[in-house]
Amino acid sequence: MSHTSTRLSDFHRMVSGDIVALQYRVTEGISGAVIDLSAFTAIAIKVFALGADGRPTGAALITDALAADVTLVSGGTTGLFQQALALADTAGLAGSYWVQVKLTNASSQVRTCQPFILIIDADLITA
Repeated sequence: MSHTSTRLSDFHRMVSGDIVALQYRVTEGISGAVIDLSAFTAIAIKVFALGADGRPTGAALITDALAADVTLVSGGTTGLFQQALALADTAGLAGSYWVQVKLTNASSQVRTCQPFILIIDADLITA
């Protein structure tokens, strides 16, 4: 099994309770070349609260995987995948959250993406 740093966007922003499909493009960390995801058999996404030290803390608040709420865009050849978030996923969240993504191919080689921050703004319209 190998471990390679892979880069996603630095952060995403949304409003709590929104029903959205966040898109991520996976690229090589140094060259910025797009990674073809079509050979990957597993994509796991976990979202954690941030502690006072700016590091993830506690159990994952959101856990998604390929073939569930994660889908490849254009078959994955463009390096794009999306995570479908439902109202219940983020309704009670507001603040900055640590996101970790792992990709696994058919040979069980793992690529762990550089973590990024998901900012969830509190929904101010409640009625």
